[in-house]
Amino acid sequence: METGALHKLIDLRFKPSKSDTSLFIFQECGVTIYMLIYVDDIIVTSSSEKDIEALLNDLRKNFALKDLGDLHYFLGIEVKRNKDELLLFQKNYQGMKENLLMKNATLYHALTDIHWTAVKRIIKYIKYTIDLGLRIQKSDSTLLSICSDVDCLRSIYNRKSIGGFPEYCDPNLVFWSSRKQPMESRSSTEAQNKSTANATTETIWLESHLFVGKSCVPYRAKYIEIDFHFVRNRFINKQLQVRLISVKDQVADGFTKALSAKKL
Repeated sequence: METGALHKLIDLRFKPSKSDTSLFIFQECGVTIYMLIYVDDIIVTSSSEKDIEALLNDLRKNFALKDLGDLHYFLGIEVKRNKDELLLFQKNYQGMKENLLMKNATLYHALTDIHWTAVKRIIKYIKYTIDLGLRIQKSDSTLLSICSDVDCLRSIYNRKSIGGFPEYCDPNLVFWSSRKQPMESRSSTEAQNKSTANATTETIWLESHLFVGKSCVPYRAKYIEIDFHFVRNRFINKQLQVRLISVKDQVADGFTKALSAKKL
């Protein structure tokens, strides 16, 4: 972002987000404006249409701006409006990934059947999920919920577990994660504790942005206890609810293991 543009936004009393250097926020007199800037692409949204127009007129005094109206595309993401919801798609990006994948695959002559099976599996996944998108619905609730799961000892190379979770703000999926745990777990309990603690940490992080708001045990057991008490203390203070989810209703499965087409 250019220095001149940054100084202009600061003069207009915008504050940069702590979590995203491209996001600037204005909050005064009951008016909230969010401005997301990526190179020369800008998204502006606000609780007041009048204030958006005033902001754009002010910026036009110093910069050449072109108002493209309602949001339709941004960084390869297609946006569709449907009554009180937004639908986000990546059809164009997915097509590019498929073409690039096939182009690179043909460059290597040492590919085995295992590699080609993996490539075809990825292309098949892209083909059958290309029409799927992310739905963002209007809601007055800011309730955060998260489904955590772990596939213990999943990796056949180092036996590290894979933890994953989707996070929702009321009905809307706003964050998700699927990653291999950095250390091997000696039990499924340890792996579950790590996964739950990681999910809780992400919830606290998101909560802080939405609401601008020594145990003497040896070695590895120490980390198990830290994870356990970290979640337990949040639960006792009624800052977190923990509930058991049955296998058939566990939406986090897709972040920890391959799913069949029927379950997908």
